[in-house]
Amino acid sequence: MAKVLLFNFQEEQRRKKVKAVLFRLGIPSREVAPEEQNRRIGELAGMPAEMLETVSRPGGHTEPLKHHGGQKKRDPGETGPAAELHSPAENPADQAADCLPQEEIGKEQAPFQEEMIVMLGLNARQFHGFLDGIRTAGVRVPLKAMATEHNIAWTARELHRELAAEHASMNP
Repeated sequence: MAKVLLFNFQEEQRRKKVKAVLFRLGIPSREVAPEEQNRRIGELAGMPAEMLETVSRPGGHTEPLKHHGGQKKRDPGETGPAAELHSPAENPADQAADCLPQEEIGKEQAPFQEEMIVMLGLNARQFHGFLDGIRTAGVRVPLKAMATEHNIAWTARELHRELAAEHASMNP
C-alpha cells in the first residue's frame, strides 16, 4: 500500500507541484489536517488499528507494543530497536502527552507548522522518482521520512519532533 502523507502544504503552488509528481508516479496521497497531528502515522494512512498494536520482531514473529507513559524502556532480555518502541495512549489527549517533556504535559499544544512528508510502502522506483521529481520541481521539504515498523505507531507530532531535532542537529 503505497501512500504519501502531506502535512502543512499551505502554499498552493508547492502543493500542486508535489501532488503532480505523485500523480505521475501513480502514488496516492493524503493531506493531513492540523487537528489530526495527534493521530498515529499508520492510522492517517488508513491502516487498521490492530496492525498498529503489534510490532515485527527479529525472526518474523510479532509482539504487542508496550505503553510506558512516554518513556522508552527495555524489558529484560529484549534487544534491538524494536525493543524500544512504545505504544501511544488510546485517548488522543493522552497521545499528545505521551510524546511531550514532563513540563509540557497538560499545556495546550499548537499544531506544528512546518511542511512534512511521510512516505509509506514506496518501492525503490517510486521513492527515487518522488524525491527526484520534487527536487526537479524546486520543492525543498527538509522534514521527510519513510514509515517503518519503528515509527508507524508514532503520532505525527512525535515523528515531527524527531525529524525537526534531527534536521536541527545536522544543520546548525
